[in-house]
Amino acid sequence: MKKLLSGLLTIVMFFSIIGTLTLIGLRGAISNGSVEKMIDTMIEEYDFLETTGIAEEEELKELIEEDKEFKKMFSEVVADTLKYSARISDEMPDFKNLLEYIEGKTDIEIEKDAIEESIKELEDSLKEERISEDTEGLDILQSLFSTSSLISGIIVTILLELGICVLTKDVKKGVKRLGGTLAAAGLAIYGLSTLLLSFISHEAIEGEVAGIIETLLNPFDIVGIISIILGIVLIILSSKIAQTFASINHSNQSIQNLDDSVIK
Repeated sequence: MKKLLSGLLTIVMFFSIIGTLTLIGLRGAISNGSVEKMIDTMIEEYDFLETTGIAEEEELKELIEEDKEFKKMFSEVVADTLKYSARISDEMPDFKNLLEYIEGKTDIEIEKDAIEESIKELEDSLKEERISEDTEGLDILQSLFSTSSLISGIIVTILLELGICVLTKDVKKGVKRLGGTLAAAGLAIYGLSTLLLSFISHEAIEGEVAGIIETLLNPFDIVGIISIILGIVLIILSSKIAQTFASINHSNQSIQNLDDSVIK
């Protein structure tokens, strides 16, 4: 009975890890780093600067192509704009620092009043275009990107692992099972991401779209690979981890026995 129950807990843990890795991948997909890579892709393959009219301002074009600090700031603003527009975050993007940086690094003169007016227009536009609170599925979207969901997934996984260790009464076996489950879940995430990229290639989707989707999927590849490596490491070190726990338990027992003898 205990063997069956521990097996069921392992299956549940597999899906718990899959869910947790997915949440981490989703957060990575809209991170500042991913947005920066997307912008690079759009500049290189989609003539982003020409399409938006930025190319007409030579200094601004050079700034976004060559200034790493500006590109980082610009990516942060774009990422924050996406999160705010989708109601993933209630924090308004910081447009002021970006506009002041442009003024300080180029000969483009922007009056203080003009900066404040531009910021107000941008913020008002964002508030108007922000998706409605009544949008169907908004609760699900927000839960996917909430920190509490991620923490809950990690806690559930830990509790399941503890349950398996208690049922099997074998720390080494429990750690091995956790390692194997982590590696399997990571392989599943990585495999699905690779499959989607392969599908995109076979469907011959336009270059800029394929590049953007590849950037969005890249965090899932990374999460999958890290999970596989961590799982393998846990399997290899399972004996040492079990010995460490046994040593700690033995030390605690010795201290308890010493306390009992002193009391007597």
